[in-house]
Amino acid sequence: MARAIAVLAASLVALTLKQPALAQAPVEQFAPQGQTKQVRQVTARFAEPMVPLGDPRQLDPFDIDCPAAGSGRWVDARNWAFDFDEDLPAGLSCRFVLRKGLATLTGNPVAPGQSFAFSTGGPAILQSLPYDGDRGIDETQAFLLGLDAPARRGSVERGAYCAVEGIGERIPVKLIEGEQRRRIIESHRQFVEEVARANPQPPARPWPTPRQPGSAGASSG
Repeated sequence: MARAIAVLAASLVALTLKQPALAQAPVEQFAPQGQTKQVRQVTARFAEPMVPLGDPRQLDPFDIDCPAAGSGRWVDARNWAFDFDEDLPAGLSCRFVLRKGLATLTGNPVAPGQSFAFSTGGPAILQSLPYDGDRGIDETQAFLLGLDAPARRGSVERGAYCAVEGIGERIPVKLIEGEQRRRIIESHRQFVEEVARANPQPPARPWPTPRQPGSAGASSG
């Protein structure tokens, strides 16, 4: 009886050894991650060779959740890249999750579910008028800001303020709307066109008129 148990145990050990190892962290490097700007490409480096060199197949190893279009390709046996059709604007979030059923080139199964994510963050100021450091700014100054993405009215109203050297308090701002906004933009048409050329965006539209009067479109402080 003892001999039968020993033989069975040895058989189970041999069977276990024949099973391919399941890689727990198959991707050893992924970029970008976190918050980043000016994203055009995603890259992933696997711990083991995944495809034969020169393999023309376009098998993406990730399930991709991203609003931007693009295409994936194997650079070599271990490195995979995803190229977006255009530079990503601000305000996007993308997630890449390893698919089920993947295997290395030697046939070892790859553990699914390893995930990576990044976002392009909120709108950033590309240019301002007056420019940062201008000493001719007065207390009723109107500012034009060139952003890299559309801004949400509520976010601007909650978070925008002016800071003056030597004054510890934040100076509140208000949004300009209607005819006054239109006149300011028209009087600085060259600045607006320069921003548009540097960072093309959909045509600007006025923010919806709030229920309570007195708020609006550009910012001043």
